[in-house]
Amino acid sequence: MKQEIINGGNARYLGELERFKDGIPFGIVNKTKTDVGGTYVAANCSSNYIIVCPFKDLVD
Repeated sequence: MKQEIINGGNARYLGELERFKDGIPFGIVNKTKTDVGGTYVAANCSSNYIIVCPFKDLVD
C-alpha cells in the first residue's frame, strides 16, 4: 500500500482542508496522526466507511 502524508498546515480539523471536503482517502487513516475531525468527516460524507475505534464509544 502506498503511503501518503498530507500536511494540514494550520488547520486543526480535517474538514477544514479542501482535500477532505468530500470524505477521507480510501485505505487506512492513522487516527493518532490526524488530530481532530477524521471520524466526523467519515461519518458525514457520501462514501461508506468502516470506523474502528477500540478505545472509545462512538454512540451512547
